[in-house]
Amino acid sequence: MKNKMNGFSLIEILITVAIVGILATIAYPSYLLQMQKSRRTDGTLTLLDIQAQLERCYVRTLSYKACEQQLTLPIISPEAYYRITMSNSSETGIYTLTATGINIQTEDFSCAEFSINQLGQRSAKNNQGGNSEQCW
Repeated sequence: MKNKMNGFSLIEILITVAIVGILATIAYPSYLLQMQKSRRTDGTLTLLDIQAQLERCYVRTLSYKACEQQLTLPIISPEAYYRITMSNSSETGIYTLTATGINIQTEDFSCAEFSINQLGQRSAKNNQGGNSEQCW
């Protein structure tokens, strides 16, 4: 009568560990990229919300200067991934709202900051100052 052994051999365990390691090296960076993309909505929604507030105020007062005084700038987005700043020229009625990544979102190199102006024109820059189309 032969002894029957139960369990896994060392080779089987090593093959399993190697497969899990390969999958992890592929899946984890992809996961991080998707998390960065999902956090961008925190910045874009905050920009759009502030723009809507400015436009409602502008309809009442016919001046962005009066509206800017109602905002407490810089504004931190609700989930604290972005800092919102505003540059404007109150004489010409032009403003630009810019969201810049803070905290963990500073690692989002492809969309370091994105902006929207009074005309609704959207733009984005990567961490090297180049334009990025994928942020909005």
